[in-house]
Amino acid sequence: MEKVIVIDEIEYDSLLDIALTTGCRAIDAFYIAVANIISAILVSADKAMVNNARKYGVEAYYIHNLNDYNSLVSRINQIMT
Repeated sequence: MEKVIVIDEIEYDSLLDIALTTGCRAIDAFYIAVANIISAILVSADKAMVNNARKYGVEAYYIHNLNDYNSLVSRINQIMT
């Protein structure tokens, strides 16, 4: 559990800002908000969510794109060293 981050709540204003800024679906706003709050990298098989996360300034990678995948691996290696 030491590597699990628990988010107690996400402010409604934050979710609304993400939704209005990106035009994303409500569930995507939650994932984008969490990534934004904890300064995480968002990795998804949902291309629309990745594009919307990027619009909002969240570092995001689409796992089914080879260039994104390679960039993600490089980014992880950079973080781990």
